[in-house]
Amino acid sequence: MGIALVLLLIIIAIFLIGTLPLYLAVRVLGGEATFLKVIIVKIVGAVVAAILTVFLNLIGALIAGVLMLFVYKLIFELSFIRSIIAWVLEAVFMGVLLFLVSYLGIVAIGGLA
Repeated sequence: MGIALVLLLIIIAIFLIGTLPLYLAVRVLGGEATFLKVIIVKIVGAVVAAILTVFLNLIGALIAGVLMLFVYKLIFELSFIRSIIAWVLEAVFMGVLLFLVSYLGIVAIGGLA
């Protein structure tokens, strides 16, 4: 039971950290983002994208991507162009975050050697 709880907490922490890039991207572009809105959009978006991709393969993934742009536009009160920019910024911020985490992980492992 203890290990399952720790794993659940780690998964929740990773998910919350993964929502930061979208939150930052929307805030930088002047959208109306709250952390709760971002979490809901990410959860619903992931579920819809998974379902569409399972049933429609690549076409489903493309449809899910376009739907997410409209969701960003409606939920975060962005223009369509700003929704696209938010999507790109989210990817850039996520890339930087992943780089930093992997770099810090390599440095931490190197320090143990």
